[in-house]
Amino acid sequence: MTPADPIRPGSALTDGNLRAAKIAELDVLEAAAAGGGSKQKRILKQARDTYSLLAAYPWQRVNYRFGRWQAEQTGWKYLISLSLWDSYHWARSVDVFQLLDPYTGAPIGELSAPSFHYSMWGKPDVEDDLLHEPGGALEIAGDPTSLVAYRPFGGSPDTIRFAKSPWSTVFPQIKAIELLRTGQADRLPPAGQPVDYAYLDMYRAWFADEPNKPARKAPWAGVAILYRPGDRITRRPK
Repeated sequence: MTPADPIRPGSALTDGNLRAAKIAELDVLEAAAAGGGSKQKRILKQARDTYSLLAAYPWQRVNYRFGRWQAEQTGWKYLISLSLWDSYHWARSVDVFQLLDPYTGAPIGELSAPSFHYSMWGKPDVEDDLLHEPGGALEIAGDPTSLVAYRPFGGSPDTIRFAKSPWSTVFPQIKAIELLRTGQADRLPPAGQPVDYAYLDMYRAWFADEPNKPARKAPWAGVAILYRPGDRITRRPK
């Protein structure tokens, strides 16, 4: 399979060795999908989407933090006491990683860890996210608020992973990739709704800042659980 994506000047796929390696990978995955099931077809689609991002975007350095303490509901205590405030506790979570501007340290995006996302379909499609607690640095190609391909610095083609924002809906993402692939757009469209990361971080503590479980009581997390970008919920417990 040799995709017809336009290779934009300066994009990651102007590296001929990387382009050849990804084309060879697609050939193998296409053959597997032809005789395989839904998992093989899904892996092929992800690889195809990754190719489209690499054809459109250059590599960009970002920092990231991975792993956090998240306020979650303590179900048994809620049933016994019916006390919303007392029914939350700190729980360890590695479902997302947050991208940070390397100069200011400000959050610029948040993405589902590949193994967490794929695990919802069963066994993860990748053995290693190549993410390390409590954080580090990556190269990304794509839009940190929507879709990216990422890798460790100078990583080989097989270290490239595909990740998507948990805050974006699926169908706009699919449409955006198609526009890149057909040359109708050179970039992914802006995120439909901004995400207030500072608001979300009121209800969690990243390992990079607090490696040990916080000693303070976990906050009442219901508003964070119900939060939707562009429709911030501001009610608080009395």
